[in-house]
Amino acid sequence: MKFHNTLIENLLEYSRLSKANLPLKAVSLHLIVARSIAQLEAEIAEKQARITVVQPLPTVLAHPATLLQVLTNLLSNAPPVRAAWDRAAGASLCRS
Repeated sequence: MKFHNTLIENLLEYSRLSKANLPLKAVSLHLIVARSIAQLEAEIAEKQARITVVQPLPTVLAHPATLLQVLTNLLSNAPPVRAAWDRAAGASLCRS
């Protein structure tokens, strides 16, 4: 249930941000991914998750804080979503 509440809260926050006039600039996706993984370091270790980032990553036009939030939410929600997909497909979540 916590996962669903967090997901709903994140969607509502994203909805509010999408109505704001956010300045866009060139952002290193590599840097944003690294920051996001660093923020989730404890959660990643706790869940024994493995994140593989294929390099090189491009520079993108984005609002840095919003992109960081979206990516962090995506990575944070990935293990429960993956587990649900695997259960539905009859597989198991791969952990290393």
